[in-house]
Amino acid sequence: MTDEEVFFEKTSKSVRALSYQIKQYLMDIYLSNETLRGECKDDFSNDVISRNLYKVDLILSKFLAATDTPDLEKESVEISSFMNKIRMIFNNKIEQHGVIVSEESIQGESIFADEQKLQDSLVNIVANSFEALPKKNGEINIKASKNGKYIEIDIYDNGKGINGKDTSCVFDPFFSTKEGHLGLSLTFSKNIIMAHNGNISVESSKKKGTLVKIKIPLEKD
Repeated sequence: MTDEEVFFEKTSKSVRALSYQIKQYLMDIYLSNETLRGECKDDFSNDVISRNLYKVDLILSKFLAATDTPDLEKESVEISSFMNKIRMIFNNKIEQHGVIVSEESIQGESIFADEQKLQDSLVNIVANSFEALPKKNGEINIKASKNGKYIEIDIYDNGKGINGKDTSCVFDPFFSTKEGHLGLSLTFSKNIIMAHNGNISVESSKKKGTLVKIKIPLEKD
């Protein structure tokens, strides 16, 4: 593991432990609020407290889901078929927005993976690519190739790109440059890829697009 990955794992473990503790405190507050509901006449305040407790608990639950060590149900996954499924998920969006999506995939190679979780991981990344595209002439290129003992998956878009100082933060929990986004989808993606003994990196610059590079070990003979 790289120094960055070690730091990511240690930090996530610490914050997860804190999150579980906060969830317990939230439950105590919620139960106390429900007890007070029957004793006071200010139902509006009780409702405000309940709604905001729910929102905080939901954010913590999403964070824990994005950073917990996943239980993987691994099987042999043929890369070409897997990549085709990713594209099919976005067929409607491709047609609606007139986006050019090119796909290149190596034939006859497999990885040992939890197909659904890995698919969810890549779908998050491709969805981010779609959101970054210009209104016209948007392009996404998805390429899977073999490099030694790894399958490399490159996802490139010609979107608005990312500021140089932000590229090191894109996988951090709650980091997002988009208003209203929690910033957990790419955290989830990185967590799943790392659980497969893979790694993920980003190369980007403003107005020059973004390249996400993923490496997953090949299935052992």
